[in-house]
Amino acid sequence: MTRISWFFLIFVFFILNVGSTVILFSPMRQGVQSWLVSEEKKLLSVVHSRDLIYDGTPIKVVKFQTLKGIVLEFYSKHQNGYHALVTRVEIPSAKDGFFDHRGQAVQLAVVDLDGDGKMELLSPTFNEHLQASLNPYHYSTEAKAFIPFFFPKN
Repeated sequence: MTRISWFFLIFVFFILNVGSTVILFSPMRQGVQSWLVSEEKKLLSVVHSRDLIYDGTPIKVVKFQTLKGIVLEFYSKHQNGYHALVTRVEIPSAKDGFFDHRGQAVQLAVVDLDGDGKMELLSPTFNEHLQASLNPYHYSTEAKAFIPFFFPKN
């Protein structure tokens, strides 16, 4: 090999060595990781229901993982087949979870939590300390959006 090829190989080895040291041992690691890893969403789960808005409108709920946490996107389906975004809910610093629903491990479930005949959505997650949460959401006709569900106080 020629002298220029050797210098080029040594230069590439040096850059790779310095780069891996910065990524592995430096406080700049988070910045480098966020620069290298895109903010794209990773699809986790999808559920379809005609019972979430209470008028028979087909709703598709899509659960994504992003660098910032879990995102739930609620879409309504129109007669022409087009899906329109109804609302988007972000659960910051969350990791995906699952739970047993009727013998199946699920990441999203449509259930009637309070027995009022109106369905709610359950989205299980874990926080950074691996504490589990069931995040319930229901459709608010006043807000025309999906909002966190709380049991009514007796």
